[in-house]
Amino acid sequence: DGFVVNQLDTIAFENPAYFEDQSRWFAYRDLNRLTVELAAGVAFLSEHSRRSAVAAGLLVNDAPARVVYCGVDTPPAPPGRLAPPGLSSADDGFLLCLGASYLHKNRRLALDLWAELRRRGSSRRMVLAGPAPPYGSSRAAEAEFLLAHPELRADVVEVGAASEAEKQWLYAHAGVVLYLSTAEGFGLVPFEAAALGVPTLATRQGSLDEVLPEGIPTLDG
Repeated sequence: DGFVVNQLDTIAFENPAYFEDQSRWFAYRDLNRLTVELAAGVAFLSEHSRRSAVAAGLLVNDAPARVVYCGVDTPPAPPGRLAPPGLSSADDGFLLCLGASYLHKNRRLALDLWAELRRRGSSRRMVLAGPAPPYGSSRAAEAEFLLAHPELRADVVEVGAASEAEKQWLYAHAGVVLYLSTAEGFGLVPFEAAALGVPTLATRQGSLDEVLPEGIPTLDG
């Protein structure tokens, strides 16, 4: 007789690049509008997501809408943390970019940041971990970067989709996590990293400004 929907964000609603063609994007948008219109209530992960839905014209009826924040629990340690292929404890201190290679994750920017650190004398490797979506991936731009910088190719490790044991190994051996997305409804990665004692370089843009403590250093550009 009624249902409540959790609208994570409006990233797909606003990005045709994440669909096979324009007609499928239009169909998704129509379904999203209909779902929110028929719902007895709408929950959001952040005030940022709620404002984005208002700006996109999704909240047009009188259905109650509320922000319900989420979080992370420290996962139990798997029987053995597994090093993904191409990595070992000799690589400790690498830069880690974890998440699907969607364009809004800014993995290409992470490569620029890492290349600048290398130019300034760093010897750390760069690890890109996460599955590649069928549409809207930054993998082509990342490949273009590596073609233009052949001297860096050997120190970029692409893990792909990681198991839970591999993910915990990555967190345990990373020097810093790069979380450069500015468009998340909520960001789980910085909190997963924090729960395991790993620092994260992130921005206050998007939803993170609502939950990060005041006064900590973040990206401001």
